[in-house]
Amino acid sequence: MASIVNSLPHEIWHTIYQFIPQPEEARLYAVNSALFNIDMSARYNRISIPSNPAVLDAGVDATLHTLSNPLITRHVNHIDLKPFIFCLTVPCPAPKLKLLPRSLLDGLAAWSFDLPNLVSCTFSSQTKGTLLARSYCDWIMVLKPPTQGVLLGTCQTLRVLNLEVPLEVYRDAVVPGDLFCPLLEELKIQVYTLYLTTNHENVLELTVAPLINRHSRTLTTLHLVDSRGPYRYLFYRYERLFRALTVFPRLSALSVHFLVYPIESRCLDALGRFIHLHHSSLHTLNLNLYHTLLWNYDFHVMRHHRLYDSSSLFRHGLFTRALPECSALTQLELVLLARDAFETGSAPLLSWFPTLQCTAKLTTLSLPYNTLTQSNLISLLNSTDLSSLRSLRVETRSFNMDLFDALAVTLHRLQDLRVDSHGLLDVDEDSGEEKEWTPLNVLSPDEPFLLELQARSYSHWCSLNRLRLVMIDQRKAYQHLKFEKVYWLKEGQVRHTFVHVRDFEATILPT
Repeated sequence: MASIVNSLPHEIWHTIYQFIPQPEEARLYAVNSALFNIDMSARYNRISIPSNPAVLDAGVDATLHTLSNPLITRHVNHIDLKPFIFCLTVPCPAPKLKLLPRSLLDGLAAWSFDLPNLVSCTFSSQTKGTLLARSYCDWIMVLKPPTQGVLLGTCQTLRVLNLEVPLEVYRDAVVPGDLFCPLLEELKIQVYTLYLTTNHENVLELTVAPLINRHSRTLTTLHLVDSRGPYRYLFYRYERLFRALTVFPRLSALSVHFLVYPIESRCLDALGRFIHLHHSSLHTLNLNLYHTLLWNYDFHVMRHHRLYDSSSLFRHGLFTRALPECSALTQLELVLLARDAFETGSAPLLSWFPTLQCTAKLTTLSLPYNTLTQSNLISLLNSTDLSSLRSLRVETRSFNMDLFDALAVTLHRLQDLRVDSHGLLDVDEDSGEEKEWTPLNVLSPDEPFLLELQARSYSHWCSLNRLRLVMIDQRKAYQHLKFEKVYWLKEGQVRHTFVHVRDFEATILPT
């Protein structure tokens, strides 16, 4: 009987497992190995160390015992390692930073060599502020050796490595200088420092770049993210990092999140050079180049210099040479300058977009941050061939039915559409002029916008099956405290308009 039961497809037992009451599944393990493996995979596929800071001390022995069991370790696919734990004591006169017990890291270092199916590891700190800076020296003295042991012990099977730690960790060789993951395919590095005195350019060039270059033969995905850290006014220069990087023959996905410096073009030059070296292999590009003034409060080291705007940015070689050469791109995301940078100065963007050689191959286009007017958005999407597009995300100041009319004509293969907007466009009955307004709850049946929407039919738009309409309400910043979603349209109100859409949602979000 057991052999017959165990011969059932894995997917069937996975479905059954979801409906078994938690205390009862153990009774079936003796006669069903498939269910046992599913349960072990569900419980231990992802291990977070520590999983619960409140019971950290009491749970050290249990954690070590768990990791010493081969029946468990063979199901571990991901480890989330957090050496710094932010704890609030009760009562809490002041927050404090707690370190992982040395015995736990020693044990983990010993057993990390026996995780045969481990493919992903995240090494992170839960806080980036002064608490971490004050405790960093203590952590280096106590936990540096076992942390090195964990990273060296897990590196042989890793395919994904996420490093969310300050640059001081690389400088002080907590991340071993000879760390090499022979199978590594995806690497994410966050860039920030704990101390103002840290020379981030030296660390990026002399320590981080060699770490990345060491995996040049296997790396297919690279994420480089400026996470700002505790000093929001400190801008990290990445010129020397990109100039130190070599060629990655298999690199197909690149994600870059950095600030755009005023006047200083050498950073963009280095980024453009790196993209140029990989223009034939890149299929996915996520380019986030925020304006420096977004993080400028009272202190801005370059406040007296001319800043980048839409005109000067698109005249740079990164946009005139490097990006147009990327003819193999199928997924593109752009976040540029400030949110409203193209509301009035959209001409450079509209002129530049058709120069891309990849537009006919794009399956995913995401413009999730920059606000465009409806007319400019339609002009952008009509300016070139986007016949292969399957997924589109845009943000517009306001919209009406003209947007859907235009998209339905040109994007015949579009399956997933998300439109973020600050309002709707209606015609004022008295003046006859267009007006913008933001709905605060579900539209009433006699609302002119809804009546016009229900009068349309996009039954010819057969490909569209997922539609998201997000209304950004600048007057309700407190909405992020609510747990339930706030809707401004219900699916039943548009069912006859978007006949083929099976997944519809229209929500209101704060700014």
